[in-house]
Order: sequence, then structure tokens, then C-alpha cells
Amino acid sequence: MTMINFLFISSLSFASGDVVTLKKGQHAPFDGTLFSKDAAATLAVRLENSEKRCTLKIEEALKKQNVINEYEKKVLKIQKDEQEKRCKEILNIKNDSIDLLRKQAISDGKSWKSSIWFGGGVLTGIGITAISAWSLSKIPTAK
Repeated sequence: MTMINFLFISSLSFASGDVVTLKKGQHAPFDGTLFSKDAAATLAVRLENSEKRCTLKIEEALKKQNVINEYEKKVLKIQKDEQEKRCKEILNIKNDSIDLLRKQAISDGKSWKSSIWFGGGVLTGIGITAISAWSLSKIPTAK
């Protein structure tokens, strides 16, 4: 109904027809629609208010959409910040692991305890081989 009124009012506002004031009992000089003064005033008020209502509805829709956009923007920012934080934590863990492995690799190669164990193992091996050779050489002569 409102749409029909709007279209009808819009067509009246752009019409370029004649306006004639009639008194009761007079004949209209042309075919058309006759409005009373109250109906014409109501029509004029509706016409003025329809533009204001339209503007208010548009402003309300814009404000509503801006609120939705701001909300979505904040959610995306929070998600981005959390992802950055997560990536930094993963990088820190990996860097710590790399540093630990480097320290182990460097310290194991230069440890004096490792050198002593290696030297002791070599000397023990030589000693066991020498004793084995000596004892094997004594077996055939003992008969």
C-alpha cells in the first residue's frame, strides 16, 4: 500500500497539470482527480515525510552495517594477532632447539672426558691384544 501511495504521490509531484480551486457545486474545467483541502494537506505532508523516512531508513541501515563491519574487523584483527603470537612462539621453540643442538655438538667434540674415554679404550685394546698375543705364543712351547 505504501509503495502504491509513494508512486502515486511521486507522479503527482512531477505532473505539470493545471491546479484549479473549485467551490461546492462548480463544475471542473477538465478531467482529473479532485482532492479536498484536508486530503491535499495530508498528501503534501506525506510527500515531505516520505523523503525524511527514506533518509532515516538509509542512515539506520548504514549505521547497522558499519557496526557489523567494525565487529568483523575486530574479530579478524584478534585472529591475526593470535596467529602472529602462535608463529612467534613456534619460532622461539625451534630457535631454542637449534641452540641446544649446537651447544651439544660443540661441547661433545671438545669435552676432555670424551678424550680420556677414547684414549683409555685405545690403551685397553692394545693391552688386551698384547696379552693375548703373548699368551698365544706361550701355548705351543709349553708342551
